[in-house]
Amino acid sequence: MKDHPEVIRGLKEQMCSISGNFNYDMQNPDDPISMEDRSYELPSGEIIQVDHKKRFSATEILFNPSLVGYKDSHDKPLEGITAMAFRSIDKCDNDLKINLFNNIVLAGGSTLMPGFRERFEMEICQMAENSAKTDINVFADLYRKNAAWIGGSMLASFSTFKEMTITKEDYESNQ
Repeated sequence: MKDHPEVIRGLKEQMCSISGNFNYDMQNPDDPISMEDRSYELPSGEIIQVDHKKRFSATEILFNPSLVGYKDSHDKPLEGITAMAFRSIDKCDNDLKINLFNNIVLAGGSTLMPGFRERFEMEICQMAENSAKTDINVFADLYRKNAAWIGGSMLASFSTFKEMTITKEDYESNQ
């Protein structure tokens, strides 16, 4: 399957969901969606059934990478996406934190999975409840799958874009 990124993307987009309570969902034997909705047709024509434990555990890695043993260079478990976002904001100057907590923008294809926004928002609010001096707002635009490309395209269209860039040669000479 690693040779078929379109199959992996299709499985992710159609089958995966983010659990609001991972431990509960792993212990619960009942799948919340119908058998038909858990069916996925592979390019070969074979139809596979994806149960909720697989749908949730595949995505849980975003929030808890230690489930599959990922560790950092110091052999400590890696942080999940919410913890990384919180830590990034927390390292900023105090006068910027309020604005950053007020304007968290989700972007990218994985954020389109059902439950992603809700789980991210729940976790970041829990992490920040003692340190954030403001409300936390998490925005998930409908076009977030292509947000980076849209932003890059807009930036490249500015007349001043050429002044903001460096050549490959300049980059390599400064390495």
